[in-house]
Amino acid sequence: MAGKNTAQIRGGFVPNIYFGPPNPTFPVNGHVEPDDETFVNVGLNTDDGITFGKSLDVQRVKAMGITNYPVYTRITSQESTISFTLMQTSSEVIAAFNRITTAAMATTAAASGVPQFLTITDVPASQPAQYSLIIDLEDGIYKNRKCYPTVEVADTGDQVYTTTGDPLGYQFTFDVVLGEDGTLPFQYWENVVKDPFPLA
Repeated sequence: MAGKNTAQIRGGFVPNIYFGPPNPTFPVNGHVEPDDETFVNVGLNTDDGITFGKSLDVQRVKAMGITNYPVYTRITSQESTISFTLMQTSSEVIAAFNRITTAAMATTAAASGVPQFLTITDVPASQPAQYSLIIDLEDGIYKNRKCYPTVEVADTGDQVYTTTGDPLGYQFTFDVVLGEDGTLPFQYWENVVKDPFPLA
């Protein structure tokens, strides 16, 4: 039973964020590391953290003569978003930020004093770029792994290049969408015991 138990307070999370293709095969539980042939760890994010947003539209119907409380409610829509800012400049981060795949990039090896370079073409997209996400949030022995079969890049923030101040950041907002065959997001909590008290 929960009661007043300060040991159940979670905070000070250390994150790991993984990008993958849409509708992947996820690890069998929250303890197994993601397959590095499917998922790539995209590195450090800013100390603004990771924001998981959820909005509900609820239809509330009141009956004539009853003004305090609705007599019927129904959720008509629900939207979930994930926002964070990545700090490391890698091909995977650049690709997602520009809504392309790494396969659409060209790379040239260094030769004769010319450095290696990566080339991308800014092509207008007709459909949102889709990925999968694994987000691990660890607080000591407590890990919360969130798995998203399909997300879409809904928005990217402005980039500011300066000689001083904050490092270059890649700000993402993802919309969570229904996965292939109706697959839904899910999550694991390690070392959290199920309370027998039924909440339904």
